[in-house]
Amino acid sequence: MKKIISGLLIAFFVLFGVFALCACQPGTIEEVEGTYELEIFSRRYPDQMPEVAEGETPPEQTYTTHDYMQEAQVKAYLVLNKDGDGYAVYQDKDTELFVESVKITYNSSEESKISTLTYTNGYAANRTTGVKKEKDPIPGRGEETLYVNARSNGVTLVRDYQIYHAVLLPSAERPYSQSVTYRKVDKATDLSYVNKQLKKTLTAPAFELQGLNGLLVIGSSYSDQNAEYVYCALEINAVTKKASLYYALLSDGEDVVKTDLDVTYRFESTETTSRHLYVIDGKTYSYGGAENVAPTSLSYEGTKTVDGQETPVNEYYYKAVQSVADYIAAQKAGYAEWSAQQ
Repeated sequence: MKKIISGLLIAFFVLFGVFALCACQPGTIEEVEGTYELEIFSRRYPDQMPEVAEGETPPEQTYTTHDYMQEAQVKAYLVLNKDGDGYAVYQDKDTELFVESVKITYNSSEESKISTLTYTNGYAANRTTGVKKEKDPIPGRGEETLYVNARSNGVTLVRDYQIYHAVLLPSAERPYSQSVTYRKVDKATDLSYVNKQLKKTLTAPAFELQGLNGLLVIGSSYSDQNAEYVYCALEINAVTKKASLYYALLSDGEDVVKTDLDVTYRFESTETTSRHLYVIDGKTYSYGGAENVAPTSLSYEGTKTVDGQETPVNEYYYKAVQSVADYIAAQKAGYAEWSAQQ
């Protein structure tokens, strides 16, 4: 028990040191908003030291530093807007250029200046698995808290992480120290500066749609009791805010395709619940969660008339990795095989 308490105290003081050692100067929101370029991103790993015989003095610990700006050829930008919206742009030698919309939470100091900020892409610390990988070169991987340092020579966003030995939560172990610095390079609160520097025309997905971008398929099967569809899928474009609907009813098997459907969005919150609401082709789909959470699935609750009576309808749609053509073909083949056995 003493070891656990000691470990927790060590972890506390290590984390306290991360915060206390940052002698940063808060800035006004006007100073802070704008475009930042990643300037420093490095990690320092302790080297494995040789064993020493009892009574001998161990050698001084040595470290190996990895500069990901050079090794991984990292290019990254953060774009901050005072209204809490922004963008994260990233590219390295193994990762294609991508842009995400982010939500920003500004934290004020006693002087009503911004001391720290947290940006998040809303759906994961890691864009694919939700886990920060030790060798993953992307700083923050979609979510990070940074300290504001507004000096006469410019504004930077910084964060220094120390080695962290987790006692009760081994998955949180961090066997390296890490330094991150973004420097403000322009006042632009849109992607204009980034596009000019990269010679690109980047268009960011809408924050509330980027987790839904692509194909979503219905979770129920044609073999379920009271099933209605052979297949049903939504294909959402998070940039244009348009959707396509594909389905075939069990009643007639006819393929129906509706394209260029508007996706309208609103956020609804009460004292007990909060929901993201999406209207597509007259149906309102929902996802429960806070405003800075980007939905990754959709649900629909409604009614339909069966034999003259109103019957509840509950549909769930989840992200699929295949193309819409492959999904439809697989569903039709499965349905034909299932029907032949009935």
